Amino acid sequence: MPGVLTCADAGYFHFLPFFEANVERKFGTLPLIYDLGLTDPQRASLRSEVRRVAVPEDFAGTAHGFVRATHKPACVADALDASPGGVL
Repeated sequence: MPGVLTCADAGYFHFLPFFEANVERKFGTLPLIYDLGLTDPQRASLRSEVRRVAVPEDFAGTAHGFVRATHKPACVADALDASPGGVL
């Protein structure tokens, strides 16, 4: 069965406990979370494996408030290497 991954920074943290619970309920396993700027207490409160990735300084947004998703290919490649069953 493929694993599930997501990426999150401190501003997205409030969704993660619900995401963990839903993924665990549906797939029987916790998601893999890539840390794009979580705080130490946030990381410690999660039950999932949390992996850190290098985040470009301009990640946090553009003039229009959008996130630059240049980190995603590296996260997916790392997750595929770590998860022989694939990832969602």
